[in-house]
Amino acid sequence: MTAVTTVTIITAKLGLGREVERQLAALASRTDGATGRTRYRSERALENPDVFVLTEHWDSTESVDSHVSDPELGWLLQTEHLHAAPPQVLYLESLPQHA
Repeated sequence: MTAVTTVTIITAKLGLGREVERQLAALASRTDGATGRTRYRSERALENPDVFVLTEHWDSTESVDSHVSDPELGWLLQTEHLHAAPPQVLYLESLPQHA
């Protein structure tokens, strides 16, 4: 199994950042303990309070695939009216660390 990190960038429409933040908090509580997710963080950009970055660490690509098919993630579609653009999702693998 290969560990995977996902980074999701969500940009709210101007002035709707607080509503997106509330929605993200609700989603996080509903998906807390997702199988294979070892870490979750949500952050807001300092220079633009309408930009959010979600970082999730997963034990495998299979766990990510399972999570992506979770009906709870339909939230992204249900809240499209809050977004300035479609969320950008990056799937990352770790590079070897050099001393």
